[in-house]
Amino acid sequence: MELFIELLFFVLKAAALLLMVYWFVSTLQDKQLKSQQDLALLKSRPRGDSGIVQQRIQAYERLILMCDRLSLSKLIRRIKVDGMSAHDFKLALYVAIAQEYDHNITQQIYVTDKLWDILRLSRNQMMALIEDAYESLADTASSSDLEYAIYDKVGEISGEPAMVARQGVATEARWILGI
Repeated sequence: MELFIELLFFVLKAAALLLMVYWFVSTLQDKQLKSQQDLALLKSRPRGDSGIVQQRIQAYERLILMCDRLSLSKLIRRIKVDGMSAHDFKLALYVAIAQEYDHNITQQIYVTDKLWDILRLSRNQMMALIEDAYESLADTASSSDLEYAIYDKVGEISGEPAMVARQGVATEARWILGI
């Protein structure tokens, strides 16, 4: 009988220990799961609530569209008019670049300062590239002459400024979205 009581006591101790281990492990797993859920929630809502995140995504979309519209080949196709002088074409390109940039200026509140600096630098580089191309022409040059001179200048640099800026926008958007 004494052996039976000792055995029963041993089994009860083992059961109690087993229950304590089970409780500890399940509590630890619950805390770990909650931490993972909290982390996933934080990643899904970078820097603010979902409304701000949606606005940031839209800002990146608009900036990608701006860079695409400022692509020199698309810009030239949109602006060029047959019979236009190189000087008038240059001014029309400047106005189009400035308008596109100004139209999207409010997007800077949703992106990093570094990205906005890249976009501003891109605008300035485009205007400088157009000016350099224009300066290489004769006074009587046509819009077609300026178009070819611009393409020659683009070929001399490492990448079209608007497309480099577009890459910067896409990179930051992927970083913000965690993809």
